[in-house]
Amino acid sequence: MSLGTRHGGHGERTSALVFDSADRLSPLRKGRGYWRYIPTDDGVRFLTGYDYEPGWGALGRALDPLVVRPFVWWLTARSFDRLRLWAEAGVAPEQTSLWRAMRPGRRPRARARRCLSRPPQRGRGVMQDAPASLAEIAQ
Repeated sequence: MSLGTRHGGHGERTSALVFDSADRLSPLRKGRGYWRYIPTDDGVRFLTGYDYEPGWGALGRALDPLVVRPFVWWLTARSFDRLRLWAEAGVAPEQTSLWRAMRPGRRPRARARRCLSRPPQRGRGVMQDAPASLAEIAQ
């Protein structure tokens, strides 16, 4: 389930998402997340936060911090850079797919490393700054 909202007169937008998977092959089970878009003088700032329960039982709990979470972060960051290229340069996300990025030639490429990552402050969970709308759909 997802919910999109608009806040304030500054054009800030937030999307909240709750998900669940019973698929044995999925590395993610029940989870939630949000995406926040904040207009700035330099463009748009994208913020995101998510958390989930790992799938695959004990193996999943062991692999999650080593492999799965870093990979989910990489996919999320790369997706945001694809959106940035679309918004700033008009490069459609289809033109910056992973398969196209592997082909030789000069063209705009999405890069996860362009996205800043900051772990939550000590004592604060990753969802500390989640919007109130997330609590509405999580019920």
